[in-house]
Amino acid sequence: MAMAALTSCAVIWAVPASRAADLDGTYFPDTMETPAGPLVLSGCGLREVLWQDAYAIGLYLAGSPVEPDRIRRPDQAKLIRIEVLFDGDIPEDLPSEWRTHLDEILRRDVLKTFRDLYRELKTGDRVTLAYTPAHGTSVRLNDESEIKSAGHEVMDAFLELWLGPKPVSKNLRRLLLSGKC
Repeated sequence: MAMAALTSCAVIWAVPASRAADLDGTYFPDTMETPAGPLVLSGCGLREVLWQDAYAIGLYLAGSPVEPDRIRRPDQAKLIRIEVLFDGDIPEDLPSEWRTHLDEILRRDVLKTFRDLYRELKTGDRVTLAYTPAHGTSVRLNDESEIKSAGHEVMDAFLELWLGPKPVSKNLRRLLLSGKC
């Protein structure tokens, strides 16, 4: 697998047995363990496209308050857990609003890896993006490590999609920043 070649270090996240949120049948644990310590579920929401649930997102942070400027700082650990809910045929390429944005920010090789990863997605898959200042950004598909990046730019690019001034969904942004799930 081409993405495995980009993996330079496996980072393991432990999922505790307790569950803090049930979002339309998607369960988000109340905490996720990272090399920087536990992160707490700070917000979650559903992304709907044409009246279909596309995915659910849980945002995990080291503390509060839940503020976009603080979340996006590179000295803050954070984790995004995405559950694929769409039960139809997932398009073969990244959604256009993602692709346009990510193309401006990410290196070509990293963008290609994300496009390849996206093509593998199916209903029920879980994608986890985690950033810790000492370890950079890691991406996992289900329980397999796919990407390990030394920098913050990968996490920040995705945070911009959901929490930036022009999010893909204003409602999802509001839910992720609500401080509750």
